[in-house]
Amino acid sequence: MSPYEHVEVAAPGAAVLAALREGLRSRGLTEYAVVDIPLRLAVIGRAGERSAIVIRPMGTLLGDEHADLADRFTAVLRALADEARAGAERAGGPGPASPP
Repeated sequence: MSPYEHVEVAAPGAAVLAALREGLRSRGLTEYAVVDIPLRLAVIGRAGERSAIVIRPMGTLLGDEHADLADRFTAVLRALADEARAGAERAGGPGPASPP
């Protein structure tokens, strides 16, 4: 079983990345504060006009002793991914990726 979750998006990667970055900015989050090593949140291209947002739940970083905190952080990542999916699909097409 993979430690990663995939949110499939019916939009190209550039549009999804732009929507995800907008979600981060709207919350006052700095991009590097969410995207870390090991990877927690990323956009990958799929065939054609599709992509996926990949989430690695925070429990894999924080462990069982901080499960409640990990679950809350993961909920934020999932909310960001869902909003980015919806925004990119509404936009209905490729758009330029915004700078970090």
